[in-house]
Amino acid sequence: MKKLLLAAFLFTSIALFSQTDSTVIKKDTTSSKTLELMIFPRIGAGVVRNSILPTVSGNLMISLNDKYAANFVYSGYFFFNKDVGGKNKMQVNSFVGLELLFKKGLMNDIFFSTENSWGGIGGSLLINRQGNYFNKDNAFKIYYIKMLKHITIMPELIFDDGDVFPGLTIVF
Repeated sequence: MKKLLLAAFLFTSIALFSQTDSTVIKKDTTSSKTLELMIFPRIGAGVVRNSILPTVSGNLMISLNDKYAANFVYSGYFFFNKDVGGKNKMQVNSFVGLELLFKKGLMNDIFFSTENSWGGIGGSLLINRQGNYFNKDNAFKIYYIKMLKHITIMPELIFDDGDVFPGLTIVF
C-alpha cells in the first residue's frame, strides 16, 4: 500500500511539472505512415455517486498516422474518510483499462471530433479496492472520451455488483 501511495505521489508530482512526451517510433517518408508513442500523466476530479474526488491517471498512447490511437490507462480515485479514532484516512481505488480514440475521418460524426481534438470510448476494470465505496473487486466502468487541448471530459457508467450508476471525470 505504501508503495502504491508513493507511486501516486511521485506520479502526481511529475504530472504537475511535465508536458506530453511524444516519440516517433517509425516514420516512413515515402508512405507518410507514422506510429507515435506518447506517455502523459494527468490529474483532475471525478464525481462518483455522491462524492467529488481527486483523481490521478497515467496514459500510454500509441497513435497511428495521427488519426487513430489506443490508450492504455491507469486511474485512481482518492477517497478521504475518518477512521474510528477520528484520524483522516486515504483510500485509493485503482482502475486499469483500454481506450480507443479517433481524431479525423472515420468517427467524426459520432465523436464530434474537430481537427485538433480526440474522441473515443474506453473501459476500465477495478484492480485495487479500498474501503466500502465499491461493493466488489470486479467493478467496471465504460466511458466516452472527449480530449480537448488542455482538458479531457469523460462521462461514465460504472457497473458494480448489479448496481449501475453514472460518473463524470475531468482531467488536465
